[in-house]
Amino acid sequence: MIQPYAKPMSEYITLSKTQFKQIGAQVVSERTPNANEWICEYQASSNSREMHFYAHAISSKDHVYLATGTTLESHWAADSAKVKKCVDSFKVLGAAPAAK
Repeated sequence: MIQPYAKPMSEYITLSKTQFKQIGAQVVSERTPNANEWICEYQASSNSREMHFYAHAISSKDHVYLATGTTLESHWAADSAKVKKCVDSFKVLGAAPAAK
């Protein structure tokens, strides 16, 4: 997904966490490898199903590029390595920091 967003990644993270709270999602883990990236694992319900999400967001210029892998919570133990490997391979070629 490509989202228009010209602010720093730190503000995108704050906005995302606010949106997570609004839908009842819980952050399981997160890390920021650098000032332009955020990797976040979270859990939420969707259509009465417990889901597990693993997302990698990269800010570049005036956009955030987002790759997310999703599986049923009950399948996370079996699927997590494959989901993480796929999402972690996500790169934005020529990425430049967002405007300040």
